[in-house]
Amino acid sequence: MGVKRTRDLRISTVVKAVPERVYRALTSPRELYQWWSARSEGRAVNGVAFRMDWDVGDVEPGVYPQALGRVRGVYVDLEPGRKVGWAWDAAGRSESVPRLVSFFIVPVRKDSEVTIQHCGFPGGPAAAPFYEGFSKGWEDMLTRLKRFLEARPRRSMIR
Repeated sequence: MGVKRTRDLRISTVVKAVPERVYRALTSPRELYQWWSARSEGRAVNGVAFRMDWDVGDVEPGVYPQALGRVRGVYVDLEPGRKVGWAWDAAGRSESVPRLVSFFIVPVRKDSEVTIQHCGFPGGPAAAPFYEGFSKGWEDMLTRLKRFLEARPRRSMIR
């Protein structure tokens, strides 16, 4: 058997929110619905399954189309305020979609650095468009997370 080369995707941003707030935005079905997915189900507990659905209109132009539809997975590495890790269910998805996705949350003064690490993409030039598509998708996701967490609360019109 020959050598198999893979590469990992790692993207970071700093958001104006404490780590516990970031963690909740990444694990609460109600909050995921508000900023990322059309529908989310599942409790954030290690070993518990989750499901997320997206609509075509929810994804920025140029984002890899495989990100659309339904994703099922299992929370595999949760540390409140520090880390969210899941393994995607490979059923019905391309075998070349890496299963492990981790979000690392690191405090930076009053803010948080959020890093996505998606491990195990196929290597080689033929896989480059696939890798770039997921890169755009995760960048879009971090942009949406940042926008959601940094939005100012709406003031009531009632006095």
